[in-house]
Amino acid sequence: MITKILKRSALIIHNDGNDRTLEEYESMQLNIEFLAFERKCKTLLFTSPGSKEGKSTTVANLGISLARSGKKVLLVDAHVKKPSINQLFKIKNSLGLTNILAGQRAFGDTINQTEVENLKVITSGPIPYNTEKLFRSNAMEVFLKQAALHFDYVLLDGPPVLDEVDTKVLTNKCDGTILVIRNGKTEDELALEAKKALDIAKGKVIGVVLNRKRRTFSFKKMKGVHTF
Repeated sequence: MITKILKRSALIIHNDGNDRTLEEYESMQLNIEFLAFERKCKTLLFTSPGSKEGKSTTVANLGISLARSGKKVLLVDAHVKKPSINQLFKIKNSLGLTNILAGQRAFGDTINQTEVENLKVITSGPIPYNTEKLFRSNAMEVFLKQAALHFDYVLLDGPPVLDEVDTKVLTNKCDGTILVIRNGKTEDELALEAKKALDIAKGKVIGVVLNRKRRTFSFKKMKGVHTF
């Protein structure tokens, strides 16, 4: 399912209504909308235990699905050291999130319109010397509050939680966090370690996306977490 779409196109923008992957993202969208409403979440961080879990593709396609349903969505690339959202949407990454946090650009100056009507993107921007300092700053909190005022959902594509400390900072500042796990790649121990790291950072993990579904992973130790 996910494998098939990745061979053609990473995004579901041009997929027709009969595509099985499109249906899966729409189902995920409805589940996340319900959880977000129930737990009052507008800013959602997407992370994974490690790299190449399908995190960026997942959050991008979820943003597309939400936007198509009429929601105003802002997709933010917070994986500053290894950005990919600009590549997925073919957007220049000369200005972005780091410019806002450093006080070099205003919020509205860095917003990019995608070909999906209600979906806008803020790319990562140039790599600063200290990303952790920027994410811990008051500017990050101001940015998230401002974004939440203008959009129904603010989706952040964050770094893998076991690879970078930035994620532990971001999860504490967002309303909720969703962990993306690639079935057949992520070891159970690493998934549980990632969940523990987010809990220690006081992140609110509201769900787990099991990418490339082949239900072998056990979520028994992840109490109170929904799976998609």
